[in-house]
Amino acid sequence: MQLGASLAALQEIGCKVDCLNGIIGKYNARVLEEIAPDTDELDPDLEDAMVTDTAAPTKAQQRAMDVTAAGGVKAVSIAGVILNHKDNKKGQQDMYHMYFHCVLGCPCNFPDTSSIRYHCFAAGAAELIAYTLEYIEFMWVIKMSKAKPGFNHMEANLWAAVLTLPGTESVHMLDLGPYHTDHKTHIKKLIADPNLVISPKATSSHATLDGEPWHHPDAISTIHAQRDDLPYLHKLFVAFMEEALVTWEQFTSEFEYRGFIDSTTQEEKDLAWLPTTNDNNEGRLGSWWLYARTNPSSTIEQYNNIAMYTKNDAQEFMNTNFEPEDHCYVMRSHIEDAETNTAKVVVKVTKTVETAARIVAIIIVTDRVQLGHMNCTLLDEQLEAHRSRDSKVLIKARVKYKLDKLPALLAALDSKKGLLRRLWERNT
Repeated sequence: MQLGASLAALQEIGCKVDCLNGIIGKYNARVLEEIAPDTDELDPDLEDAMVTDTAAPTKAQQRAMDVTAAGGVKAVSIAGVILNHKDNKKGQQDMYHMYFHCVLGCPCNFPDTSSIRYHCFAAGAAELIAYTLEYIEFMWVIKMSKAKPGFNHMEANLWAAVLTLPGTESVHMLDLGPYHTDHKTHIKKLIADPNLVISPKATSSHATLDGEPWHHPDAISTIHAQRDDLPYLHKLFVAFMEEALVTWEQFTSEFEYRGFIDSTTQEEKDLAWLPTTNDNNEGRLGSWWLYARTNPSSTIEQYNNIAMYTKNDAQEFMNTNFEPEDHCYVMRSHIEDAETNTAKVVVKVTKTVETAARIVAIIIVTDRVQLGHMNCTLLDEQLEAHRSRDSKVLIKARVKYKLDKLPALLAALDSKKGLLRRLWERNT
C-alpha cells in the first residue's frame, strides 16, 4: 500500500490526472517490480485462484496470474466494490454507513471507485490511509457478523491490503493554457524535491498547486507518521509524478507555447466554443444533483425556477422592461399559484383523512367460515383494515386473486390473536 500513500499524496497536491490514464496505469507489475521488488500482490480472483493451485504451469494458470493486479489502486478498487457498490443490493455499504457514522460522528460514503472521474481512486486511498485501524476493525466486524464467520475471497484481499498498511463550467477550455503550464511546472518541482510533500516538515503552501490547505490532512499526517516504515515511498512518489508528467504532456500538447491554440485570438477562441457536455440534459442533470446535495429540502420545481431565472437573465430583463403594473401582475400570479398549491394540499389531506376514517369503520370479521364466503371486494376491505394495524400484512398488489387473499387474511388473523395472547400473558 506504499503506492496508496503516493495516490493519497497526489490528491492532496492537486494534480488532477485522469483516473484511467494517469493513475491506474501506474500500478502495473512492471513498475512495482522495478521500484519495490518485494511488494506483496493481492491473490487472484476466486475463479482464477482455482487454477493456480497446481505446480504445473498451464495456460489457465498463466492467464490467472497475468490478469491479477496488485498495488494500491487494486486495493482501493476492491474497497470501493465492497463498501460502496453501485448496486445497492450488493456490498456492505449499509453496515459501512452505520459503523463509520458512529466512529467519525458524521454520515459518510466511501469514494465511488466505479465512476470514471478525477481523484476517485486517490480519495479512496486517502480514506484507507487516514483511518487504517478503523478499517481493520470494520473488516473484523464484517467477518464476525456472518452466520458462518469468515471472509469471502474479495473481502480477504481487502483485509490483507489494509492489514499490511504500515472545473467549473464557466471556464473556457481554450483559455487553460497558462494553467496547464503551471501544473506541469509544479509537477517538475515535486520531482526535483519530493520532500515538499512526503517530508514531516512539508506544508500545504509549498506542496499543493494552489497553496490551499490539505484536502485530507489526516491522510497526509498518517503518511508522514509512517514514513520510516515505507522504504519505497520516495521512489514510488517520484516514479508516479514522472509518469503523471508524461501523461499530462500528452493531454496538453495542443496548448504548447506558440502552438495552434496559443496563437489564436480571443475572438477565434470564442467562435470555437462548445457546450461542456455532449448533451445539455446531461449538464442540467449534474447541476440538479449538486444543487440537491447542498439543498436537500428543495424541490425540482424550485431548482427549475432558479435555473431558468439565471439562464434567461430574468433580473436584467425586469430592470430594463418592467413597469410597476408588470411587477404587480407577477406577484399576483405567484399568489394565485401558491393558493392553487394550497388547495391541492387540502384536497390531498382531506382524501387521506376520509380514507383513514373509512378503514377505521370497517368491522374486522374473525369467523373463518364467514370469511370463506366473502367476495374479493370484501376480502380486500378486511385486508386493508388489518394492514392499517399491521404493516406486515401483504399489500393488495401481492394478493391479486381470491386464492391468495384468503390465506393472507387468515394469516393476519393468526398474527393478531398471537399478539393479543402475548399482551394478555404479559398483563397477567
